[in-house]
Amino acid sequence: MSVPALLAAALLAGLLAGFGGGWKLQAWRWAAADGVRAEARAEAERLQARAADAAAERHGVELARLAAERRVITREVERVITVESSAAAAVCLGPDGLRIVAAAAGAASAAGQPAPAVPAPDATP
Repeated sequence: MSVPALLAAALLAGLLAGFGGGWKLQAWRWAAADGVRAEARAEAERLQARAADAAAERHGVELARLAAERRVITREVERVITVESSAAAAVCLGPDGLRIVAAAAGAASAAGQPAPAVPAPDATP
C-alpha cells in the first residue's frame, strides 16, 4: 500500500473512532440526565406522599375532635329534650293528651296502613 492510502485509512479509522467515542459520550450524558430526572421525580413523589400522609393525619384528628364534640352535643340535646318534654307534657297535656301520646308512641302504624283514629274526649268534666 502506498503512503497516501495508509494515511487515508488511518484518518478514516481515527474519524470512525472519534465518532464512536462521541456517540458513546453523548449516550452517557443522556443516561445521566435521565437519572437526574428520575431522582427528581422520585423525590417529588416522596414529598407528595408525605404531604398526603400529613393531610390524612390532620383529617383524622379533626374527625376525632368532631366526633367528641358531636357526642357532647348529642348528650346535651337528649338531656334538654327529656327535661323539656317531661315538663311540657306535665304542663300542656292533660290526662287524655298524655294517654293519646303514650298510645301513639307505643303503637306505630304499619307502612301502608292508616293511622288509628283519635279517641273522643271523655264526656266528664
